[in-house]
Amino acid sequence: MIKDETRPFPSLPTIKFVLLCLLLSAFWLRLHHIDAFGFWTDEGLTPLRSGYSILEILSNRVIIQQGVTNDTHPAFFFLIIHFTRLLFGETDFAYRFPATLAGVLLLPVMYQFGRRLRDRRLGIVAAALTAVNPLYLWYADEARMYTIFVLLAAAASYVLWRAISPQSSVLSPHPSSLIPQSSPLAKYLLLYILFAGLALYTHYTAVFLIAAQSLFWVWLLWQRGQKRLIVGTAVLGLLLTIPLIPYTVPRLFKGVEANFYFVRPAVMLKDVFQFFALGTVVDYKRLLIQLLVWGFGLLLLLGVWGARSRLKRTFLLSYLFATVFGLMAGSLLFKPMYQGARHIIVGSPAFILLVSWGILWLWTVFSNRLSVIGDRKTAQPITDYRLLITFFLALVATAVPLIGSAIAINNLYNNPHYGKDGFREMIRFIEQTAGDNDVIVYNNAILLPLHDHYQQREDVVVTGSPIYPTYAENTAVPQLEALAATYDRIWYVTDPPADNRDRNKLVKQWLDAHLTLIDDYPFPARTTSLSTIVYDTKTDAELAETAVSLNLQWPNIPTLTAVSLRTQQPVNTPAFWVDLYWQGDVTANTWLRFVLRGPDGKDWVLSEQSLIPDAEAMVWVDNQPMRLQYPIRLPLGTPPGTYTLLVQPFAADGGAYGDFQPLTDVAIADSGAWMAVAERPFAPATAVSFKNGISLQGVELAAGEVRPGHVVPMTLYWQTDNEAVAGQDLSYKLLIRHPSGEILREVDGKPGPDWLEQWPADVVMRQPTGLYFPPDTPPGRYLLSWQLTDGDLIVPGRPFWRPWRSDSVRLGEIEVVPWPLETTLPTDVNVIEAQFGDAIQLYGYTLTENDTLHLTLYWLADTIPTQNYFVFVHLVDEAGNIVVQRDIIPVDGLRPTTGWRPNELLTDVHTLAVPDSLPDGIYALRVGLFEPNTFARPTVTYQGEAQADNQLELTTVIKP
Repeated sequence: MIKDETRPFPSLPTIKFVLLCLLLSAFWLRLHHIDAFGFWTDEGLTPLRSGYSILEILSNRVIIQQGVTNDTHPAFFFLIIHFTRLLFGETDFAYRFPATLAGVLLLPVMYQFGRRLRDRRLGIVAAALTAVNPLYLWYADEARMYTIFVLLAAAASYVLWRAISPQSSVLSPHPSSLIPQSSPLAKYLLLYILFAGLALYTHYTAVFLIAAQSLFWVWLLWQRGQKRLIVGTAVLGLLLTIPLIPYTVPRLFKGVEANFYFVRPAVMLKDVFQFFALGTVVDYKRLLIQLLVWGFGLLLLLGVWGARSRLKRTFLLSYLFATVFGLMAGSLLFKPMYQGARHIIVGSPAFILLVSWGILWLWTVFSNRLSVIGDRKTAQPITDYRLLITFFLALVATAVPLIGSAIAINNLYNNPHYGKDGFREMIRFIEQTAGDNDVIVYNNAILLPLHDHYQQREDVVVTGSPIYPTYAENTAVPQLEALAATYDRIWYVTDPPADNRDRNKLVKQWLDAHLTLIDDYPFPARTTSLSTIVYDTKTDAELAETAVSLNLQWPNIPTLTAVSLRTQQPVNTPAFWVDLYWQGDVTANTWLRFVLRGPDGKDWVLSEQSLIPDAEAMVWVDNQPMRLQYPIRLPLGTPPGTYTLLVQPFAADGGAYGDFQPLTDVAIADSGAWMAVAERPFAPATAVSFKNGISLQGVELAAGEVRPGHVVPMTLYWQTDNEAVAGQDLSYKLLIRHPSGEILREVDGKPGPDWLEQWPADVVMRQPTGLYFPPDTPPGRYLLSWQLTDGDLIVPGRPFWRPWRSDSVRLGEIEVVPWPLETTLPTDVNVIEAQFGDAIQLYGYTLTENDTLHLTLYWLADTIPTQNYFVFVHLVDEAGNIVVQRDIIPVDGLRPTTGWRPNELLTDVHTLAVPDSLPDGIYALRVGLFEPNTFARPTVTYQGEAQADNQLELTTVIKP
C-alpha cells in the first residue's frame, strides 16, 4: 500500500497562484483561437434559434423555408445565447464566448473535484490537464452547447460526491466514517437537481449520466434513512422531465435520423480513449499518436488502481462510461444514437481525473521510495534500480499528456487540415465575386441559417433547392427553371442534404444539363465536400444588346470579337462580370490579364484568370463563337471614377502574347455605396489620424521582407471624415528609418487619386504604390514613419491609441534581407579566372548565339570590393569600334560590388541585340568594370598578363 499522508500539502497561497496561472492560460488558449474558423453546419442553427422569442425557443421549433421542424437539442443553451447576444452582439466571437467562458470555469470545478477525491495535488493536476485538453479547446471555440453541458454535468457530479464523501477526506485518505451523518444532504440534493436538470435541458444524453448517478442517490438516501425523500426526488425528477417527453420519446420510434449510423461498441470505447485524450485534431494512424493513446489508457488504469477505494472507483467509472453504455443500449434497442465524441463528452472529466490520479500515483511511489532510501543508514539512491525505474515512469507519465496536448494544439492552431468546414470563407468569396443579378442556391437548405449569419449583400438572393422539407423530385425542376429565367448566374453550393431529399442529385443534374458551367470553386472542409459551382443561365453565344464589337487578334489564341458588361453602372458591388466573345482555335494554358486603368493612366486593379475558367468542363468548338464570363473583383477602397478595362493574353510561364488592348469603359461608384464592403486586408486598429480629418487607415505590404534593389508593392488606405479635400495642397512623406532612428531615405507622394476634386466622406480610398530599396541598402529591419503636409505646413497626427499628436507617426515595418550567399562554382562554363583589381575575379562565362547574344558572366569576390563598379559588355568590330554595348550595375542593377561578400559567386546575365543592319564580319566580345563617376577601370590580368585598356576579350562572334 502506498502511504503519502505524511507528505506536506502545497500552501493555500501557492495553490491559489498556480490555479490563477492555469485559469489565465486556459482563457488565453481558448480566446486566442475563438474565431479562427467560421461556423460549421450545426453552429449555423445557433443564431437562428437563439434569435427567436423565449416561448418559441422553448417550443423547440425551427423554421427553414417552408418547413417547421423540431430541433434535436433542448432549449437551455439557446436561452443563454438569446440573452448574451444582447450583450456581446452577433459576431462569431459573441456566439462562442459563452462556451469559452464555460471551458474556463470548468478548471476550478475540476480542481475542487480532485481536491475532494484525494487532495490538492490531484486538483491541480486535473485542472492543468483540463486547461490544455484538445477536445475542450475545440468545443470551447464552438457556438454549441457541449462545453456548457460538460460544466453543468461536472458541477452536478461534484455535488453528488460532496454528498457522499466525508469532510475529512480533504485532508486524509483514510476517513474514519464513510458517510457523515451531519452533512447538509438536502442542500446537496437540491444543488444536484439544479445542475443535473440544467444539464438535461442542455443535452439529452445527460439522462444516461443522471440514471447512473441516481443509483448513488438511492443508496445514499437509503443509508441515511431518507426513504420518503427517495420517492419525492423521483417524483420531482419525473416532473422535470415531462416537458422533454414530447421531443424525445417519439424520436425513439421514428426512422434513422440524418447523419446517424450504427457504430460498433468497440469503436465507441476506442473513441473514449482517443478523443478524450487528444481530441479530433491529430492523425490517429501515426505511430507516435497511437503510443500516446496507449499511454493515456495505462495512466487511466493506474488511476483506477491508485484510487484504492471501491466507492471512488465505482463513482468515477460510472461517470466515465454511463453515457457510452447508454448510447450503446439505445442504439441496439431503438436506432443509432451515436455521432462522435461530442455525444459522450459529458464523461470526459472522469477520464481526466483518473489520468491525473495515475500520474500522481507514480510520483507518489517515487517519493515514498526516495524517502525509504533516505532513511537507510547505507543509502544508495543512485544504484536502486527500482527508484530509477519509478522515476523514469513518472517522467514518461507526465510527458504523455504534455506531448499529446502540444501536438494537438499545434495542429489546431497551425495546420489547416484540421480546420472546420470553410463555409464562412465560401460565403465571403461568393459575396465578393457575385454580380448584381445573381442567386445562391444551397442543395442543403439547413445551411440557410448559417448563410444568414454571414450575409452582407442583401441584393444577392439566397434559397435552397430542393425547397425544405420537400424532395427534389417534387419541387426542384420548376424552381430551378424560374431561377434560371430570372438571374444571370446561379451559385450552387454542393453540400448535399443529409436527409436524402436529393439522393439522386437531381438538382445538379438539371443545372449541368440546362446551364453553362462557368467555374467550380472548392473550399476546405472536414465533414463534407464543399464547393460552389457557378452556372451561366444564358446558354447561347448571341451578342447581348450591350455588346461592343471588337476585332482583337493576338498570336496563338482565338480572336476576341466582342465584349459586354451585364451590370448596372456605376458599379456598386464588390465585383462585376464581363462577357468576352471568342472565335477560333484555342491554345491550352492561355491566361488573361485584366486591368482597370484610371483617369490618371495608372493601373488600379489587376486580375489574372484562365482564358477558359474550367477547361475540364468546357467544350470548346473551333471556329464557332464562344461566350465566356470573367469576374473582375474590386479591392476595398477602389476610388470612384470611370476606368478603362484592358486585357492582355499571356502564357502559363508569364510571357505575354501582345500588348494590353482596351475593351470598354467602366464607371465605379465609391465603396461607401457598394452593396457590401469588401473585406479589409488590414487591422482597423492600425489607423493614423491627422488633425485635418484625414486618416491613413492601413498600410498593406505585399511581403514582410525585401532584398536590396527590389520594389515591394505597397497599398495605402486613406479616409476622411469630411469632404474638404479639394483646395488642400496635400502630400505625404514616408520616412524609412533604421531602428536607431537614422533615416535611410524619404519618399514623397500625393495621397489618394488625383482626379477626385473631393473625397467621399467616411469611405476608404485605396492607393497602390511601391516601396523601392536601392541595391546598396544595408540589410536590417526598417521602420516606416508617415508625415502629412498641407502646402508647407505639417499636419500633426497620432496613432489610434495615443491621445497626443506628433509631426510623424510610425506605421509599419519591413525587413531588408541579404541576398543568398552562393559559393558553389559552376562546372559547365568557360573558365577564365581573370583578375579585375584586387577584389574581383571573373571566374568564367557562357555564351549563346542567335538573333541576340545571351552572355552570362560568373563573378567571384576575393574580398569585399571598396568601389562600386559598373559592368560593361562591348561588341567591337575589326576596326575597334563599339557596335553594341551594355553598361549596368552587376546582376541587372541589383548587386552593387561593394555589397559582394568574400568567396561569393554572382551570376550576371546580359542580353545584346545584334542589329540586322550590322555588316557581316568578325566581332570581338569584351567585358570590363568601370567606376561610373571617374570611368576609371580596375587593372585586368589574365594568366598573369595585364590586358590592354583594362578590358578582357572573351571570344569572337562571326556574323552571319
